[in-house]
Amino acid sequence: MSEFSVYRMLSYETAKRAFRTQRYELSMMNKAHGKMLVKQGYLSLEDYRQIAHGIDQVLATMTEEDIRPQQSDLYGNMTDQLYAVVGKGLGEKIHMGRSRNDMGCTFRRMTVRKSISGMAALVLKVMETLLKKAEENLDTIMTFYTFGQPAQPGTLGYYYLWVFESFSRDLQRLTAAYANTNRCAMGAAAGIGTNFNLDRQYVSDALGFDSVIENTMDAITSPDYLLEVESAYANMMSSLSRIAQDMFFWASSECGILHCDSTISEGSTIMPQKNNPCAIELLRAKTGHAIGLVNEGLALMRNTSFFPNIENSREMFHIYDAQADEVEAALRLFLDVLDHSSINREKAYQMALDSFTGASTAAEYIAEKYDLPFTRTHHVIGDMIRKLMQDGTLEAKYLTSGLLADASEKVFGKRIVLSDEQVQQLIDPKFCLECKITGGTPKHEDSVKMLSQCRMRYTSQKAWLDRANEKVAHAYAALNSEV
Repeated sequence: MSEFSVYRMLSYETAKRAFRTQRYELSMMNKAHGKMLVKQGYLSLEDYRQIAHGIDQVLATMTEEDIRPQQSDLYGNMTDQLYAVVGKGLGEKIHMGRSRNDMGCTFRRMTVRKSISGMAALVLKVMETLLKKAEENLDTIMTFYTFGQPAQPGTLGYYYLWVFESFSRDLQRLTAAYANTNRCAMGAAAGIGTNFNLDRQYVSDALGFDSVIENTMDAITSPDYLLEVESAYANMMSSLSRIAQDMFFWASSECGILHCDSTISEGSTIMPQKNNPCAIELLRAKTGHAIGLVNEGLALMRNTSFFPNIENSREMFHIYDAQADEVEAALRLFLDVLDHSSINREKAYQMALDSFTGASTAAEYIAEKYDLPFTRTHHVIGDMIRKLMQDGTLEAKYLTSGLLADASEKVFGKRIVLSDEQVQQLIDPKFCLECKITGGTPKHEDSVKMLSQCRMRYTSQKAWLDRANEKVAHAYAALNSEV
Protein backbone atom coordinates (compact mmCIF):
# COMPACT_ATOMS: atom_id res chain seq x y z
CA MET A 1 0.00 0.00 0.00
CA SER A 2 1.41 3.40 -0.98
CA GLU A 3 1.87 6.16 1.56
CA PHE A 4 -0.93 8.15 -0.06
CA SER A 5 -3.19 5.12 0.17
CA VAL A 6 -2.43 4.97 3.88
CA TYR A 7 -3.35 8.65 4.13
CA ARG A 8 -6.62 7.93 2.33
CA MET A 9 -7.39 5.14 4.77
CA LEU A 10 -6.66 7.39 7.76
CA SER A 11 -8.92 10.06 6.25
CA TYR A 12 -11.62 7.42 5.83
CA GLU A 13 -11.39 6.49 9.52
CA THR A 14 -11.43 10.18 10.42
CA ALA A 15 -14.60 10.72 8.37
CA LYS A 16 -16.29 7.82 10.18
CA ARG A 17 -15.46 9.25 13.58
CA ALA A 18 -16.59 12.70 12.46
CA PHE A 19 -19.86 11.18 11.30
CA ARG A 20 -20.46 9.84 14.79
CA THR A 21 -19.67 13.12 16.56
CA GLN A 22 -20.15 16.04 14.14
CA ARG A 23 -22.85 15.26 11.58
CA TYR A 24 -25.57 17.18 13.41
CA GLU A 25 -23.37 20.28 13.71
CA LEU A 26 -22.48 20.09 10.01
CA SER A 27 -26.17 19.83 9.14
CA MET A 28 -27.08 22.86 11.26
CA MET A 29 -24.24 24.84 9.70
CA ASN A 30 -25.51 24.01 6.20
CA LYS A 31 -29.01 25.16 7.14
CA ALA A 32 -27.75 28.43 8.61
CA HIS A 33 -25.66 29.17 5.53
CA GLY A 34 -28.63 28.35 3.27
CA LYS A 35 -30.96 30.64 5.20
CA MET A 36 -28.43 33.43 4.91
CA LEU A 37 -28.22 32.91 1.14
CA VAL A 38 -32.00 33.29 0.97
CA LYS A 39 -31.83 36.49 3.01
CA GLN A 40 -29.11 37.89 0.74
CA GLY A 41 -30.99 36.99 -2.43
CA TYR A 42 -28.67 34.25 -3.70
CA LEU A 43 -31.09 31.36 -3.13
CA SER A 44 -34.86 31.16 -3.50
CA LEU A 45 -36.94 30.22 -0.49
CA GLU A 46 -38.37 27.21 -2.31
CA ASP A 47 -34.90 25.94 -3.24
CA TYR A 48 -33.78 26.39 0.37
CA ARG A 49 -36.77 24.45 1.67
CA GLN A 50 -35.99 21.52 -0.63
CA ILE A 51 -32.33 21.59 0.36
CA ALA A 52 -33.18 21.83 4.07
CA HIS A 53 -35.55 18.87 3.83
CA GLY A 54 -32.78 17.00 2.01
CA ILE A 55 -30.34 17.84 4.82
CA ASP A 56 -32.84 16.47 7.35
CA GLN A 57 -33.33 13.31 5.29
CA VAL A 58 -29.58 12.68 5.06
CA LEU A 59 -29.22 13.28 8.79
CA ALA A 60 -32.01 10.80 9.53
CA THR A 61 -31.04 8.04 7.10
CA MET A 62 -27.29 8.17 6.49
CA THR A 63 -25.28 5.54 8.36
CA GLU A 64 -21.60 5.03 9.01
CA GLU A 65 -21.56 2.38 6.31
CA ASP A 66 -22.37 5.09 3.76
CA ILE A 67 -18.99 6.75 4.34
CA ARG A 68 -16.83 6.20 1.25
CA PRO A 69 -13.02 6.05 1.19
CA GLN A 70 -12.99 8.11 -1.99
CA GLN A 71 -14.19 11.15 -0.03
CA SER A 72 -11.62 12.44 2.44
CA ASP A 73 -13.91 14.07 4.96
CA LEU A 74 -17.37 14.22 6.48
CA TYR A 75 -18.42 17.23 4.40
CA GLY A 76 -17.71 15.44 1.10
CA ASN A 77 -19.59 12.32 2.15
CA MET A 78 -22.66 14.14 3.44
CA THR A 79 -22.68 16.41 0.38
CA ASP A 80 -22.74 13.37 -1.92
CA GLN A 81 -25.68 12.02 0.08
CA LEU A 82 -27.46 15.38 -0.25
CA TYR A 83 -26.94 15.38 -4.02
CA ALA A 84 -28.45 11.91 -4.18
CA VAL A 85 -31.57 13.15 -2.39
CA VAL A 86 -32.22 16.57 -3.98
CA GLY A 87 -30.17 16.34 -7.16
CA LYS A 88 -26.72 17.74 -7.78
CA GLY A 89 -27.96 20.83 -9.62
CA LEU A 90 -30.04 21.97 -6.68
CA GLY A 91 -27.66 20.75 -3.98
CA GLU A 92 -24.74 22.67 -5.45
CA LYS A 93 -26.53 25.97 -4.95
CA ILE A 94 -25.82 25.96 -1.23
CA HIS A 95 -22.08 25.86 -1.79
CA MET A 96 -21.64 29.56 -2.49
CA GLY A 97 -19.07 31.80 -0.83
CA ARG A 98 -17.71 29.10 1.43
CA SER A 99 -14.81 26.66 1.61
CA ARG A 100 -14.02 23.48 3.46
CA ASN A 101 -11.73 25.73 5.49
CA ASP A 102 -14.34 27.97 7.09
CA MET A 103 -16.92 25.17 7.17
CA GLY A 104 -14.56 22.76 8.92
CA CYS A 105 -13.43 25.39 11.42
CA THR A 106 -17.05 26.32 12.15
CA PHE A 107 -18.58 22.93 12.76
CA ARG A 108 -15.50 21.81 14.69
CA ARG A 109 -15.97 24.81 16.98
CA MET A 110 -19.62 23.81 17.32
CA THR A 111 -18.53 20.29 18.24
CA VAL A 112 -15.95 21.49 20.77
CA ARG A 113 -18.57 23.85 22.21
CA LYS A 114 -20.84 20.85 22.74
CA SER A 115 -17.96 18.87 24.24
CA ILE A 116 -17.11 21.64 26.71
CA SER A 117 -20.76 21.87 27.75
CA GLY A 118 -20.88 18.13 28.38
CA MET A 119 -17.62 18.22 30.33
CA ALA A 120 -18.80 21.22 32.35
CA ALA A 121 -21.95 19.31 33.28
CA LEU A 122 -19.77 16.43 34.47
CA VAL A 123 -17.55 18.79 36.48
CA LEU A 124 -20.68 20.23 38.09
CA LYS A 125 -21.77 16.69 38.99
CA VAL A 126 -18.39 16.17 40.67
CA MET A 127 -18.77 19.48 42.50
CA GLU A 128 -22.28 18.54 43.64
CA THR A 129 -21.01 15.20 44.96
CA LEU A 130 -18.13 16.92 46.77
CA LEU A 131 -20.60 19.24 48.52
CA LYS A 132 -22.64 16.26 49.64
CA LYS A 133 -19.58 14.42 50.92
CA ALA A 134 -18.32 17.58 52.62
CA GLU A 135 -21.57 18.08 54.52
CA GLU A 136 -21.49 14.46 55.68
CA ASN A 137 -17.93 14.81 56.99
CA LEU A 138 -17.64 18.31 58.46
CA ASP A 139 -16.64 16.80 61.81
CA THR A 140 -14.66 13.80 60.52
CA ILE A 141 -11.27 14.67 61.97
CA MET A 142 -8.18 13.44 60.17
CA THR A 143 -4.49 14.21 59.78
CA PHE A 144 -3.40 16.94 57.40
CA TYR A 145 0.14 16.72 56.05
CA THR A 146 2.95 19.01 55.01
CA PHE A 147 5.88 17.62 53.03
CA GLY A 148 4.56 14.09 53.51
CA GLN A 149 4.60 14.22 57.32
CA PRO A 150 1.73 14.60 59.83
CA ALA A 151 1.26 18.30 60.48
CA GLN A 152 -2.02 19.61 61.90
CA PRO A 153 -5.58 18.34 62.22
CA GLY A 154 -8.25 18.90 59.61
CA THR A 155 -11.49 17.28 58.58
CA LEU A 156 -12.46 15.21 55.59
CA GLY A 157 -15.34 17.61 54.98
CA TYR A 158 -12.91 20.51 54.78
CA TYR A 159 -10.71 18.47 52.39
CA TYR A 160 -13.68 17.97 50.07
CA LEU A 161 -14.45 21.71 50.20
CA TRP A 162 -10.81 22.33 49.35
CA VAL A 163 -11.12 20.00 46.35
CA PHE A 164 -14.39 21.75 45.39
CA GLU A 165 -12.51 25.06 45.18
CA SER A 166 -10.07 23.50 42.72
CA PHE A 167 -12.85 22.17 40.50
CA SER A 168 -14.65 25.51 40.67
CA ARG A 169 -11.54 27.19 39.26
CA ASP A 170 -11.32 24.48 36.60
CA LEU A 171 -14.88 25.32 35.60
CA GLN A 172 -13.96 29.02 35.43
CA ARG A 173 -11.15 28.10 33.03
CA LEU A 174 -13.57 26.06 30.93
CA THR A 175 -15.97 29.01 30.90
CA ALA A 176 -13.21 31.24 29.52
CA ALA A 177 -12.22 28.59 26.98
CA TYR A 178 -15.86 28.26 25.91
CA ALA A 179 -15.97 32.01 25.18
CA ASN A 180 -12.97 31.76 22.83
CA THR A 181 -14.37 28.61 21.24
CA ASN A 182 -17.86 29.95 20.65
CA ARG A 183 -16.92 32.24 17.75
CA CYS A 184 -17.98 31.76 14.12
CA ALA A 185 -15.57 31.31 11.19
CA MET A 186 -18.18 31.18 8.40
CA GLY A 187 -17.70 33.75 5.66
CA ALA A 188 -13.93 33.56 5.87
CA ALA A 189 -13.99 31.08 2.95
CA ALA A 190 -10.40 29.95 2.29
CA GLY A 191 -8.94 32.76 4.34
CA ILE A 192 -9.43 36.01 2.46
CA GLY A 193 -13.21 36.13 2.30
CA THR A 194 -15.36 36.13 -0.83
CA ASN A 195 -16.84 38.46 -3.46
CA PHE A 196 -20.37 37.41 -2.53
CA ASN A 197 -22.32 39.71 -0.23
CA LEU A 198 -22.61 37.30 2.70
CA ASP A 199 -23.99 38.21 6.13
CA ARG A 200 -21.50 36.67 8.53
CA GLN A 201 -23.24 37.96 11.64
CA TYR A 202 -26.53 36.37 10.56
CA VAL A 203 -24.92 32.93 10.30
CA SER A 204 -23.16 33.40 13.61
CA ASP A 205 -26.41 34.28 15.37
CA ALA A 206 -28.31 31.48 13.65
CA LEU A 207 -25.83 28.93 15.00
CA GLY A 208 -25.80 30.27 18.58
CA PHE A 209 -22.28 31.70 18.45
CA ASP A 210 -21.35 34.68 20.60
CA SER A 211 -19.46 36.53 17.87
CA VAL A 212 -17.87 36.42 14.42
CA ILE A 213 -14.12 35.98 14.04
CA GLU A 214 -13.40 39.26 12.26
CA ASN A 215 -10.00 38.48 10.74
CA THR A 216 -10.70 35.99 7.94
CA MET A 217 -7.27 34.33 8.09
CA ASP A 218 -7.47 34.07 11.87
CA ALA A 219 -10.85 32.40 11.45
CA ILE A 220 -9.41 29.38 9.62
CA THR A 221 -5.88 29.09 11.07
CA SER A 222 -6.21 29.44 14.84
CA PRO A 223 -6.53 26.16 16.74
CA ASP A 224 -5.15 27.84 19.87
CA TYR A 225 -8.70 27.72 21.23
CA LEU A 226 -8.25 23.94 21.28
CA LEU A 227 -5.02 24.29 23.23
CA GLU A 228 -6.84 26.55 25.67
CA VAL A 229 -9.48 23.90 26.31
CA GLU A 230 -6.84 21.16 26.44
CA SER A 231 -4.78 23.18 28.91
CA ALA A 232 -7.83 23.66 31.13
CA TYR A 233 -8.41 19.90 31.03
CA ALA A 234 -4.73 19.16 31.76
CA ASN A 235 -4.78 21.55 34.72
CA MET A 236 -7.85 19.79 36.07
CA MET A 237 -6.28 16.37 35.57
CA SER A 238 -3.10 17.46 37.34
CA SER A 239 -5.14 18.37 40.42
CA LEU A 240 -7.19 15.19 40.17
CA SER A 241 -4.01 13.12 40.08
CA ARG A 242 -2.89 14.73 43.35
CA ILE A 243 -6.27 13.94 44.91
CA ALA A 244 -5.97 10.33 43.71
CA GLN A 245 -2.53 10.13 45.32
CA ASP A 246 -3.98 11.24 48.68
CA MET A 247 -6.79 8.70 48.45
CA PHE A 248 -4.35 5.98 47.43
CA PHE A 249 -2.32 6.68 50.57
CA TRP A 250 -5.42 6.75 52.79
CA ALA A 251 -6.43 3.35 51.39
CA SER A 252 -2.97 1.83 51.98
CA SER A 253 -2.43 -0.71 54.73
CA GLU A 254 0.01 1.64 56.44
CA CYS A 255 -2.65 4.36 56.75
CA GLY A 256 -5.83 2.33 56.37
CA ILE A 257 -8.47 4.98 56.97
CA LEU A 258 -10.19 4.81 53.56
CA HIS A 259 -12.27 1.75 52.73
CA CYS A 260 -12.93 0.99 49.06
CA ASP A 261 -15.77 -1.44 48.43
CA SER A 262 -15.68 -4.19 45.82
CA THR A 263 -17.07 -1.86 43.16
CA ILE A 264 -13.74 -0.01 42.95
CA SER A 265 -11.29 -2.57 44.32
CA GLU A 266 -10.20 -6.11 43.62
CA GLY A 267 -8.22 -8.91 45.23
CA SER A 268 -5.18 -10.88 44.16
CA THR A 269 -4.95 -14.22 42.37
CA ILE A 270 -2.25 -15.37 44.77
CA MET A 271 -2.51 -13.22 47.94
CA PRO A 272 -5.88 -13.78 49.60
CA GLN A 273 -5.52 -10.86 52.02
CA LYS A 274 -5.26 -8.21 49.30
CA ASN A 275 -7.81 -5.50 48.58
CA ASN A 276 -6.29 -3.35 45.87
CA PRO A 277 -7.88 0.11 45.33
CA CYS A 278 -7.47 -0.38 41.58
CA ALA A 279 -9.97 2.34 40.60
CA ILE A 280 -7.81 4.96 42.32
CA GLU A 281 -4.71 3.69 40.52
CA LEU A 282 -6.56 3.73 37.22
CA LEU A 283 -7.74 7.27 37.95
CA ARG A 284 -4.15 8.38 38.45
CA ALA A 285 -3.15 6.73 35.16
CA LYS A 286 -6.03 8.34 33.24
CA THR A 287 -4.97 11.79 34.38
CA GLY A 288 -1.47 11.10 33.08
CA HIS A 289 -2.81 10.24 29.62
CA ALA A 290 -4.81 13.47 29.44
CA ILE A 291 -1.83 15.59 30.48
CA GLY A 292 0.37 13.89 27.89
CA LEU A 293 -2.05 14.71 25.08
CA VAL A 294 -1.91 18.47 25.64
CA ASN A 295 1.87 18.20 25.37
CA GLU A 296 1.39 16.43 22.05
CA GLY A 297 -0.82 19.27 20.84
CA LEU A 298 1.69 21.92 21.87
CA ALA A 299 4.49 20.05 20.15
CA LEU A 300 2.45 19.64 16.97
CA MET A 301 1.51 23.33 16.81
CA ARG A 302 4.98 24.77 17.46
CA ASN A 303 6.53 23.57 14.21
CA THR A 304 3.89 24.52 11.62
CA SER A 305 3.21 27.57 9.48
CA PHE A 306 0.72 30.21 10.54
CA PHE A 307 -1.02 29.52 7.24
CA PRO A 308 -3.61 26.71 6.94
CA ASN A 309 -2.30 23.15 7.19
CA ILE A 310 -3.53 19.71 8.16
CA GLU A 311 -1.69 19.69 11.48
CA ASN A 312 -3.37 22.74 12.96
CA SER A 313 -6.84 21.72 11.83
CA ARG A 314 -7.55 18.01 11.46
CA GLU A 315 -4.71 16.59 13.55
CA MET A 316 -5.18 19.06 16.40
CA PHE A 317 -8.83 18.10 16.51
CA HIS A 318 -7.89 14.41 16.76
CA ILE A 319 -5.69 15.17 19.75
CA TYR A 320 -8.49 17.14 21.38
CA ASP A 321 -10.93 14.26 20.83
CA ALA A 322 -8.54 11.78 22.43
CA GLN A 323 -7.92 14.03 25.42
CA ALA A 324 -11.61 14.77 25.95
CA ASP A 325 -12.31 11.03 26.02
CA GLU A 326 -9.64 10.51 28.71
CA VAL A 327 -10.84 13.45 30.81
CA GLU A 328 -14.44 12.29 30.70
CA ALA A 329 -13.40 8.76 31.72
CA ALA A 330 -11.31 10.15 34.61
CA LEU A 331 -14.15 12.32 35.94
CA ARG A 332 -16.63 9.45 35.80
CA LEU A 333 -14.13 7.22 37.57
CA PHE A 334 -13.62 9.86 40.27
CA LEU A 335 -17.38 9.95 40.85
CA ASP A 336 -17.32 6.15 41.30
CA VAL A 337 -14.46 6.45 43.80
CA LEU A 338 -16.33 9.10 45.79
CA ASP A 339 -19.54 7.05 45.78
CA HIS A 340 -17.92 3.75 46.77
CA SER A 341 -15.39 4.76 49.41
CA SER A 342 -15.83 5.64 53.07
CA ILE A 343 -13.63 6.86 55.91
CA ASN A 344 -12.97 5.06 59.20
CA ARG A 345 -13.74 8.00 61.46
CA GLU A 346 -12.45 6.49 64.70
CA LYS A 347 -9.13 5.42 63.21
CA ALA A 348 -8.67 8.72 61.38
CA TYR A 349 -9.23 10.64 64.63
CA GLN A 350 -6.87 8.41 66.61
CA MET A 351 -4.16 8.85 63.99
CA ALA A 352 -4.55 12.62 64.17
CA LEU A 353 -4.32 12.47 67.97
CA ASP A 354 -1.29 10.16 68.17
CA SER A 355 0.50 12.07 65.40
CA PHE A 356 0.39 15.08 67.79
CA THR A 357 -1.29 17.22 65.15
CA GLY A 358 -2.52 19.50 67.96
CA ALA A 359 1.03 20.37 69.03
CA SER A 360 1.09 23.78 67.34
CA THR A 361 -2.18 24.80 68.97
CA ALA A 362 -0.90 23.67 72.38
CA ALA A 363 2.17 25.87 71.95
CA GLU A 364 0.01 28.81 70.81
CA TYR A 365 -2.38 28.35 73.75
CA ILE A 366 0.41 28.37 76.36
CA ALA A 367 2.07 31.37 74.71
CA GLU A 368 -1.14 33.37 74.85
CA LYS A 369 -2.27 32.22 78.31
CA TYR A 370 1.06 32.91 80.03
CA ASP A 371 2.22 35.82 77.82
CA LEU A 372 5.27 33.89 76.60
CA PRO A 373 6.99 33.95 73.18
CA PHE A 374 5.64 31.28 70.85
CA THR A 375 9.14 30.40 69.62
CA ARG A 376 9.91 29.14 73.15
CA THR A 377 6.58 27.51 73.98
CA HIS A 378 7.19 25.68 70.69
CA HIS A 379 10.30 24.20 72.36
CA VAL A 380 8.29 23.25 75.46
CA ILE A 381 5.83 21.11 73.50
CA GLY A 382 8.69 19.73 71.36
CA ASP A 383 10.63 18.66 74.45
CA MET A 384 7.57 16.86 75.84
CA ILE A 385 7.14 14.86 72.63
CA ARG A 386 10.87 14.09 72.43
CA LYS A 387 10.71 12.68 75.98
CA LEU A 388 7.95 10.31 74.90
CA MET A 389 10.10 9.22 71.95
CA GLN A 390 13.02 8.50 74.25
CA ASP A 391 10.80 6.51 76.61
CA GLY A 392 9.18 4.52 73.77
CA THR A 393 5.72 5.81 74.69
CA LEU A 394 4.98 8.00 71.67
CA GLU A 395 1.21 8.28 72.12
CA ALA A 396 -0.85 11.30 73.10
CA LYS A 397 -2.30 9.58 76.17
CA TYR A 398 1.15 9.62 77.82
CA LEU A 399 1.38 13.42 77.85
CA THR A 400 1.05 14.54 81.48
CA SER A 401 1.19 17.62 83.65
CA GLY A 402 4.57 16.45 84.94
CA LEU A 403 6.06 16.43 81.43
CA LEU A 404 4.77 19.97 80.87
CA ALA A 405 6.16 21.22 84.18
CA ASP A 406 9.60 19.66 83.50
CA ALA A 407 9.80 20.97 79.92
CA SER A 408 8.70 24.51 80.87
CA GLU A 409 11.23 24.62 83.71
CA LYS A 410 13.95 23.59 81.25
CA VAL A 411 12.99 26.29 78.73
CA PHE A 412 11.78 29.14 80.97
CA GLY A 413 13.24 28.33 84.37
CA LYS A 414 9.76 28.08 85.85
CA ARG A 415 7.19 25.32 85.97
CA ILE A 416 3.86 25.68 84.16
CA VAL A 417 1.31 23.65 86.07
CA LEU A 418 -1.83 22.27 84.42
CA SER A 419 -3.81 19.13 85.26
CA ASP A 420 -3.38 15.96 83.24
CA GLU A 421 -6.86 16.54 81.81
CA GLN A 422 -5.92 20.05 80.69
CA VAL A 423 -2.74 18.80 79.02
CA GLN A 424 -4.71 16.10 77.21
CA GLN A 425 -7.20 18.72 76.05
CA LEU A 426 -4.42 20.94 74.66
CA ILE A 427 -3.23 18.21 72.33
CA ASP A 428 -6.72 17.04 71.27
CA PRO A 429 -7.39 17.73 67.55
CA LYS A 430 -10.98 18.72 68.35
CA PHE A 431 -9.77 21.40 70.77
CA CYS A 432 -7.18 22.49 68.23
CA LEU A 433 -9.77 23.14 65.53
CA GLU A 434 -12.15 24.98 67.85
CA CYS A 435 -9.34 27.38 68.81
CA LYS A 436 -8.94 28.69 65.26
CA ILE A 437 -10.26 32.24 64.80
CA THR A 438 -8.77 33.47 61.49
CA GLY A 439 -11.65 32.19 59.34
CA GLY A 440 -11.61 29.78 56.41
CA THR A 441 -10.28 26.95 58.60
CA PRO A 442 -11.44 23.36 59.19
CA LYS A 443 -13.26 24.58 62.31
CA HIS A 444 -16.89 23.48 62.17
CA GLU A 445 -18.39 26.99 62.00
CA ASP A 446 -15.92 28.08 59.32
CA SER A 447 -16.65 24.97 57.28
CA VAL A 448 -20.41 25.49 57.51
CA LYS A 449 -19.96 29.04 56.24
CA MET A 450 -17.72 27.88 53.37
CA LEU A 451 -20.16 25.11 52.49
CA SER A 452 -22.88 27.73 52.06
CA GLN A 453 -20.61 29.91 49.91
CA CYS A 454 -19.64 26.93 47.76
CA ARG A 455 -23.28 26.06 47.20
CA MET A 456 -23.98 29.58 45.98
CA ARG A 457 -21.02 29.42 43.61
CA TYR A 458 -22.17 26.02 42.34
CA THR A 459 -25.61 27.51 41.61
CA SER A 460 -24.05 30.46 39.78
CA GLN A 461 -21.76 28.27 37.67
CA LYS A 462 -24.59 25.89 36.83
CA ALA A 463 -26.68 28.88 35.73
CA TRP A 464 -23.93 29.88 33.29
CA LEU A 465 -23.99 26.41 31.72
CA ASP A 466 -27.78 26.43 31.52
CA ARG A 467 -27.72 29.80 29.72
CA ALA A 468 -25.04 28.64 27.28
CA ASN A 469 -26.95 25.44 26.47
CA GLU A 470 -30.25 27.29 26.11
CA LYS A 471 -28.74 29.76 23.66
CA VAL A 472 -27.50 27.00 21.36
CA ALA A 473 -30.68 24.94 21.73
CA HIS A 474 -32.81 27.96 20.88
CA ALA A 475 -30.72 28.69 17.78
CA TYR A 476 -30.96 25.09 16.55
CA ALA A 477 -34.69 24.95 17.24
CA ALA A 478 -35.18 28.08 15.14
CA LEU A 479 -33.19 26.60 12.27
CA ASN A 480 -35.26 23.43 12.34
CA SER A 481 -38.66 25.07 12.80
CA GLU A 482 -38.34 27.64 10.03
CA VAL A 483 -37.72 25.21 7.21
